[in-house]
Amino acid sequence: MLPNEVDKLRAKEQKERKACYFIYYRVMVVCFVLPFFGAWYSVLAGAANAFSIVRYFSVTGILLLICTLVISGAYFIMCGGMRRDIKKQLKTIATMPILKKRYVVNNDSYFFFIGSPIRLYIEVTQFDYQTRQEGDEISIEYATRSREYLGYF
Repeated sequence: MLPNEVDKLRAKEQKERKACYFIYYRVMVVCFVLPFFGAWYSVLAGAANAFSIVRYFSVTGILLLICTLVISGAYFIMCGGMRRDIKKQLKTIATMPILKKRYVVNNDSYFFFIGSPIRLYIEVTQFDYQTRQEGDEISIEYATRSREYLGYF
């Protein structure tokens, strides 16, 4: 893998890690606030000992444990493959036929639609758009585990 491709993967992994932390901090606040709402509901229902410290910390601990497990699992599913790709620096090259060619007038872009499970279409240069025809083969590069698109040739 080229250094700029590794840097691209590192930037994306860091961005997704920040998103997971952002969500986790918000969920953590909810885990601490939610037991208070339960206590106020108990007060309105007429419970004798609505504000129990033991109940508050046990409910908060259970909520935190569940949320930590769920968010950690989501993080490893999202970023685990990308971290392995960065560590091993492997990429896969797949050769696919060009199914359709499209030019988008609005933003002056050229696209090839390809028969790949990784990527349905790729943006190409004007030169490649004019020199290659439908049915020609094009090779795409992607990270092996995370399946992050890296480029074509």
